[in-house]
Amino acid sequence: MADAASASATARSTPAQHPHRFGFGLHLGYGLGIAPRDRQRGRDVADIRFVAVSPHVRVLLAHPGADERWYHGDLDGIVEATFLIETEPASGWAGGVNFNLRYRFLRHHRLQPYVEGGVGVGSLSFGLADQDDGVSFFLQGGAGARWRIDDRFSLIGSVRWHHISNAQLRQPNNGIDSVLFVVGLELW
Repeated sequence: MADAASASATARSTPAQHPHRFGFGLHLGYGLGIAPRDRQRGRDVADIRFVAVSPHVRVLLAHPGADERWYHGDLDGIVEATFLIETEPASGWAGGVNFNLRYRFLRHHRLQPYVEGGVGVGSLSFGLADQDDGVSFFLQGGAGARWRIDDRFSLIGSVRWHHISNAQLRQPNNGIDSVLFVVGLELW
């Protein structure tokens, strides 16, 4: 019984061990274009491939819930700079800033699954025939997990749906949808 209690204590930590409200991180990702809408099928927006580099600042906003249930966790606000380097079907770039919310479950555990979503604005220069360059808006949402290495460092991994559009400010605007695979390191 003592071994089970010891293992449980190793897998969990107390809130006092995390006195910091701010954290920093760096995410790296790879995006694969998809065509969920008819108007995207057979067009170059579905062929997109890009590498993502996203440094970010994270702030702990709230601890919803007061007990040890799995769904009680931490709500983080994240300001994320986003740099996208297009590798296919052409060569180009995009950059901007995203404002995200992340809800981490199992707040006292070393492994914390999470859901996240956010919006952003930036500039697009992909040179595609089916999506005009210029000021663009980003939407994203996904799920992942955070593994605390120790009280200061964590590894993260997630899968996101990522969307870029100019909100009909210019034509063409077929939208760029992708599945974005993300890995990263976060410092509390």
